[in-house]
Amino acid sequence: MSGRDDVPLTVSELKDTLYATIRMLEPFSSTHRFKRAALYLTLVDEHGRPSSISFDPEITLRPYDCAADNFDTSKR
Repeated sequence: MSGRDDVPLTVSELKDTLYATIRMLEPFSSTHRFKRAALYLTLVDEHGRPSSISFDPEITLRPYDCAADNFDTSKR
């Protein structure tokens, strides 16, 4: 995914591109499932220099919240 003429995407444009990717995959929804999907970002700052955003630890997003994951005994 990249912008026209390889120009960096804004967050809003990335969102639209991700939605377009999902729409492209939709015809396969009845016959296929995703075991895992990874998103690797190549970022630049406002001056076009390579940049990075780090998340520590690595983030895993799930399509639902698990009650056991959210149960915090320290609040009781």
